[in-house]
Amino acid sequence: MLSASTFGALIIGIDDLRRLTVAVAFELAGAAVAGALFAWRQRLLAYPMLALEFFARPVFALSVVSSICSFTAQNLTFVSLPFFLEEVLGQSAVETGLLMTPWPTAVGCTAPIAGWPVDRRYPAGILGGIGLVALSLGLVLVAFQEAHAAASRIAWCMAICGVGFGFFQSPNNRAILSSAPPERAGSASGILASARLVGQTLGAALVGLIFALTSGRPGGIGHGAT
Repeated sequence: MLSASTFGALIIGIDDLRRLTVAVAFELAGAAVAGALFAWRQRLLAYPMLALEFFARPVFALSVVSSICSFTAQNLTFVSLPFFLEEVLGQSAVETGLLMTPWPTAVGCTAPIAGWPVDRRYPAGILGGIGLVALSLGLVLVAFQEAHAAASRIAWCMAICGVGFGFFQSPNNRAILSSAPPERAGSASGILASARLVGQTLGAALVGLIFALTSGRPGGIGHGAT
């Protein structure tokens, strides 16, 4: 209940930020209080849902935060880009789907390849860093697409994002799981899954916030997507 209250109030608070009312302050404060109580409760349990002691390990903490940020960036793009492609570039729903496809396709092709050097004891931090650089480059290229951008150019930018995302996730996931004690691998896996869902949810909520803040400007949703 405390976990659901924490994340529920946090996501609702982010979504309601556009109104800047007292209710928003209560929602975010409620998320902070519930989160503190949840963390306190977990420290008292022999087998906690959230193994907070893992975060005392710098590699584990950094890898989890990086995972949340990467999934937030991914979902920001996945949720907002279809509006840009359809509202600004005038693409059809089918064309939009095809232009989005290179990202997951590149992830599917790259992630297994990225796992191979990690298994050969290459540093996961270096490999994951390379993936983050490629992902950041792809996101910058996507962000600076013009209103008359060619479909092939958008597809290549999405593919670069997918390559970077896939090359980051495998080493980063390995770093999270390997930095936890072997007998607590289940707890580390749960935190890994939670990091992914928190990032995806935050990304979608932030898109809603951006669209709400820009809905009154010329261009409406298209302006927000741009």
